[in-house]
Amino acid sequence: MTDSKKELFEKLENINEEAHNYVYDLWEEANQLEEENGYTDEIEDKKILASDKQASSFKEIFEKELNIEQKRLFWKLVKNADQDPDKDLIEQYLGWFCNSLERMKICTIKEMKTTASNKYFEDLFQMKNFNYLEE
Repeated sequence: MTDSKKELFEKLENINEEAHNYVYDLWEEANQLEEENGYTDEIEDKKILASDKQASSFKEIFEKELNIEQKRLFWKLVKNADQDPDKDLIEQYLGWFCNSLERMKICTIKEMKTTASNKYFEDLFQMKNFNYLEE
């Protein structure tokens, strides 16, 4: 693993931890209700809400904390994840970036090599001027 990739992965772990802390109370509330009542649709909804808020926070921190080279590296790794020995980690990090609706729409890692483009991610994530991939 290159130093830049290792540094990026460490930053992504820290970003997720910060995003998780932001919505900690929501996760705790859902877990407490589940312990008391078992798994219900209400608990599922709370967990989806917590996950979506965490993803939103993750994106905000991602945009602020990572420099342009790190963002480009991340999206290049996502695009080429199927051939990467760290494929599972990359898929996990992408999952942290996505909210529940985006997770349902996103192509598989196997399809990413042919599907992923600046336009694809711009549309999927509703991000203007997404230009992190060399095309």
